[in-house]
Amino acid sequence: MKKIIALTISLLLASPVLTQAESRGFVNLGIGSSKDKVLDETATSLRAGVGATVMQNLNAEAEFVYLGTLDFGVLELTQSGASVSISPFINVGDNATIFLKLGLLLWRIELSSGSASVDDTGTDAFGGIGLSVGINDKTSLVVEYDAYTVSDGDINLITVGARFAFD
Repeated sequence: MKKIIALTISLLLASPVLTQAESRGFVNLGIGSSKDKVLDETATSLRAGVGATVMQNLNAEAEFVYLGTLDFGVLELTQSGASVSISPFINVGDNATIFLKLGLLLWRIELSSGSASVDDTGTDAFGGIGLSVGINDKTSLVVEYDAYTVSDGDINLITVGARFAFD
């Protein structure tokens, strides 16, 4: 997967079709649901991030993703991470955009029981897809689906949120 991401970035940067766009920053906020496919459990999740349009039809983003806490009585499992990604996008109509997301998640899991806890960290590639619909020139509603690997387990995340642009 890391080779695919590196190849995609290389192709995008080398493409003569992509010209330098006016840089426009944005802030993302979202809430949703994550599904741990190994444990077959769901949790409420949050995301917050910043990004910028770095080339025509390409965003770069950094986000914090809280994948939720799963409660198993005496045990709690909390999963979260920080990600960096690129998001190629295409405009569909005057105010809607479809985008892909390719990146790396620096994840952390914590298993706790009372005052004792154990944690683990790692880095894995991830991918996603989303739709952004503009409300006005600065604000958009965003729906995203991301597929993560955390500690050899798969987690799917669906969020609904907002994107606030600034120049």
